[in-house]
Amino acid sequence: MGVCCVLYFGRYATNADESIGGKKLGTALGMGLGMGIMGSAYLWLSIETTWLPALPFLICAVFFSIGSMLVFPLLGAYIPTFSSVNELGRYYGLFACIGGVYAFLGNVVTSWFLSSTELEHGVIWLGLFLISCLAGGGLYRQVKHQSKTSALNPL
Repeated sequence: MGVCCVLYFGRYATNADESIGGKKLGTALGMGLGMGIMGSAYLWLSIETTWLPALPFLICAVFFSIGSMLVFPLLGAYIPTFSSVNELGRYYGLFACIGGVYAFLGNVVTSWFLSSTELEHGVIWLGLFLISCLAGGGLYRQVKHQSKTSALNPL
């Protein structure tokens, strides 16, 4: 089921420059929007439901999955624009390594904040949402700028 969803979202998000009528998001907007959707998943964790305590976690997982489905295939397809064919494996390896390090550090810092008794958990979730929105906006601007630059200066 997840693979089918990834294929749908990845297909919907790519090649906006080639589509007519703007029915597709494009790489830059797809990655930026995906980061924002992933960040909005954290906001659901601040909601408490007594009748179904797991509901916020389930909604968080859905939003995080949808955002990941937009970001990761596009990011993986974007990596070849930085490297030659001979070094493509190294760049994918570096991408995976850096992603793992950031995931580890993010989990350590977030768990440290969550274990603090001085901070309200809602503030932490809001902070993660804002960081994700800033990252999504920065990613959008970077990819958009990169695509304009490569369109003006073809190799």
